[in-house]
Amino acid sequence: MRRIFALFLAAALLSLAGCVNYQETVKLDKSGSGTIAMHYAFNKALMDKLQEVSKQLGEDAEVPGADVEDMLDRKSLEDRLKKAKSNLKLVNYQNKTTEDEYVYEVTLSFKNPKDLGDLGKVLSSKGGNQTPGAVTFVKQDEGTWLYTRSLEPPEDEETETEEEESEAEETPKPLDKAKSMENMGKVMAAMGDMMQTMMMEAQKATVRFSAELPGKIVETNATRTEGNTAIWEYKLMEMQGGPPVMTAKVKL
Repeated sequence: MRRIFALFLAAALLSLAGCVNYQETVKLDKSGSGTIAMHYAFNKALMDKLQEVSKQLGEDAEVPGADVEDMLDRKSLEDRLKKAKSNLKLVNYQNKTTEDEYVYEVTLSFKNPKDLGDLGKVLSSKGGNQTPGAVTFVKQDEGTWLYTRSLEPPEDEETETEEEESEAEETPKPLDKAKSMENMGKVMAAMGDMMQTMMMEAQKATVRFSAELPGKIVETNATRTEGNTAIWEYKLMEMQGGPPVMTAKVKL
């Protein structure tokens, strides 16, 4: 019950509240190598509240989103890259705190778009594979090349089943029922205090994906193009029906 509540809390704070604005830029050359630059800007007030709520739940509760600092810490990223034995290489890293946001800039190089399949391992602070989709660049029969950015995991990717996850979470530590209920009450109170801010942030939260491609864009479902760059920009609330598949057909 405690873990279920923690997952609900994280979903409300991170998915519904939209406390993070995300921008991603893929630069691809003709050989298929390139870079991916990821920009994360977390709402400072909501992230601080999330940390506070996480502490109220106690160290036994895993609250997704509360481990952002570890997930995007430079040393942690480098350690996970080394452990994954990935072709991804960290080529730029910056983080800063402004009055309103925690900002992280991470740029990785790759030799082939398939290398981006390791992103999930690199960005998972828990050692799992939280795959943020896939990127492909494939030659078409008519001679053009098709760039695809999907936010869904690749079909052939092995994912942990609910049954396996359930088995991995067996043997929980004994909990003091009264203490647990007290913590839940505190968390619900904190949620009530944040609701207005959460809904305001949800209306503003955006995600932006762009791809700088090695040729003329002849067809795309991008929201706009700038020369050889396709740009997809969405408000988070517009993606509630499911993540889009972004495509651009290029003539080299």
